[in-house]
Amino acid sequence: DTVWVKKDGKLEIREVEVRFEDPEHAYLASGVSGGESIVTTNLSTVAAGAPLRVPDEADADAKGTGKP
Repeated sequence: DTVWVKKDGKLEIREVEVRFEDPEHAYLASGVSGGESIVTTNLSTVAAGAPLRVPDEADADAKGTGKP
């Protein structure tokens, strides 16, 4: 199984081991660490290294309050 992770503002595709899953959640045994951001939205084009942004970050950038 694989998941998409946001790392340094870019998409990283990771192999993971799913320990258990139910209709709402997947519990991973390995492949990601605490605090990492997993991409849960559909992306039209998936390629490792593609730039990503979170909607709140885009709003902050548009208002001139985002981080450089």
